Amino acid sequence: MALDARVRYTKMMIRNSFIKLLEDKAFHEITLKEVCELAGINRSTFYKYYSDIFDWREQIEKECLARAKEVLDQIDSTDLRTILIHILSEIQKDIDLYRVLFSKRNDILMLEQYLAMSLEKTENVLKERFLNVSDVQARWASHYGGYGCMGVIQCWIEDGLRQPPEEVADYIVDILTKTMG
Repeated sequence: MALDARVRYTKMMIRNSFIKLLEDKAFHEITLKEVCELAGINRSTFYKYYSDIFDWREQIEKECLARAKEVLDQIDSTDLRTILIHILSEIQKDIDLYRVLFSKRNDILMLEQYLAMSLEKTENVLKERFLNVSDVQARWASHYGGYGCMGVIQCWIEDGLRQPPEEVADYIVDILTKTMG
């Protein structure tokens, strides 16, 4: 039991170190030495859990995507506003990570995969909400809305989450409603 707590703590320190370093550098500029120094661990400890920093990146992306899928799967609503509030609230809970992931400087592909999962959920919602659209138009609208939504969320994060998730969700829904009529 105590070993599990130490493992979780060590992995958390590694994760936090990467996040801290990603605030100032692109992923490809980070060295293992920097991560280990900031985490207060030696290389052999890092290698117990990860084969290299790319393995860490892959594992953290999988972890984030699994959590995102969990959140999206928990949303049984067909109300776009409700879905957005859930997503935005989840971002608020782990803002340090999402600030890095949504940073323009990082090339982490997770955002594309996250967006793909979100589009899958919103395409059906848009189809139900706007009954007069074809399947193709619903797909177009979900992509238009998805990429626009990611841009709004990125600005919201860059601005320090000053508005509550409900206000951001209302804005996005309002834009989509005006666009799709």
